[in-house]
Order: sequence, then structure tokens, then C-alpha cells
Amino acid sequence: MLTPFGRKIKQINILFGYLILLLLIGGFVWLLVAKPKPIGKIDSLKIENLQAVFKTKEKAWQSPFAYRVTADILNPNDKFNAKKVEYIFEIKDKEGKIVASKEGAIEVLAKEKKTIKEEITIESVGQNVSFQLTKAQWGLASSD
Repeated sequence: MLTPFGRKIKQINILFGYLILLLLIGGFVWLLVAKPKPIGKIDSLKIENLQAVFKTKEKAWQSPFAYRVTADILNPNDKFNAKKVEYIFEIKDKEGKIVASKEGAIEVLAKEKKTIKEEITIESVGQNVSFQLTKAQWGLASSD
């Protein structure tokens, strides 16, 4: 048999149990209903002015061939920085086989244009230069 004090403690424990159950159900429903609002749309980075130029003009017909390759990357977004953009330059021969490649990473802030300059030396004449952005990590731009 419970004493009046023990009965009150049991009633309070049951009341707390129901409150916790209601809070769990309410929290679960809130997570399903209250979805985060989108901050904005991320536009793709733009590649401009891809160029490959011989580094030295004298004896341009003899190996090794040194190229200076450049590309501009433009971030058209107002609210997002491209914190880490990984890229790769590839030089291919007449058959389409990759003769040389150069990889790197760069940060491009919101509304910024960055120029990437690399030097690549190869033993045979290159026919085609390609440039690709492989990965980009995005972050919110600070509103100063």
C-alpha cells in the first residue's frame, strides 16, 4: 500500500512520462513539417579564355616543349564562395592520348574572376589542350 506521499510521487512520474512522450511526438512532427528554407541557388562556375602558348619561341621545333597554359574561372554567385575548386589541365597528342597533365586547387570568392597559370613541359608535340573543373566545395560568402 502506498502512502499519500508515495502516491503523489507516482502521479508526478506518470505526468512527466506523458509530457516527455508528447514532446518527442511534437519534435518528430516539427522535424517533418518545418523544412529549412533555401538560401539561394548556386550557379555553375564559368571557364573563360583557355590558352596554351609556347613558353619560349626559340627552337620551338625541338623537345622538350614547354607550354604556358592559362584559364580564367568566374564565380557568378553573389552569396556563395567556391572555397576549394580542383582543376586539371591535360595535353593530348594526335591520337587523343594524354601526354601530360597538371592538377591544382584554387579558391574563388563570390563575384570574383581568377586566372590560373601553369607551366607544362612535354617531350612530344601536343595537339589538344583541355581544362576541367573536377570538384568544388561551396560555402556562404560573409556579408560584411
